[in-house]
This record gives sequence, C-alpha cells and structure tokens, in this order.
Amino acid sequence: MSAAPPCQVSALSLERFRQRLTQHDLALRAGVSRETISRLERGETPQLRTARAIARALRGDLDRIFPATSEARAGNPGLAKSAVMGDGHAPD
Repeated sequence: MSAAPPCQVSALSLERFRQRLTQHDLALRAGVSRETISRLERGETPQLRTARAIARALRGDLDRIFPATSEARAGNPGLAKSAVMGDGHAPD
C-alpha cells in the first residue's frame, strides 16, 4: 500500500475554512462566481481586481492570500503602485 501524496491547500482555502465560509458564501461576498473561487483554490492565479475583491471579502491581506499575485506585482512596479492606489489600472 502506498501513501497518498501530500495535499496542497491554498492560503485562500485556509482562510475561507478559518472563517467557516462556503465557496458560495465567499463568492457572493466578493462578487465573483463560485467557480472562480474553486479555480483559485486549485492554484489558478487571479486577476488583480479579483484578488483584491476576495481579499476585501475575507478582510484579509492580499499578499498572504494570493502570494503569486504579490510576486507578479513585485516584478512590475506599475502594478505594485496601482495595487496601493486601488484603482485596478497601471499608472500613466
């Protein structure tokens, strides 16, 4: 009998479980579909606007919930600035 592979659980999943929310509940709070939450929990990288909406819905830290989004912004100063500005667009 072989051991099952270790299970990878996303920070998003952990935070949702911690707050005792279903995918449907979180989707309603964030204004996205349940399918979006499911895809993100499986590791898909969200658009910045979606990541922000979900982080706000969880009252959580964007960089902790979506580390890949944080890394992408770190490599693009325009995205990092727009994330702070909260406008969803890279500055001119």
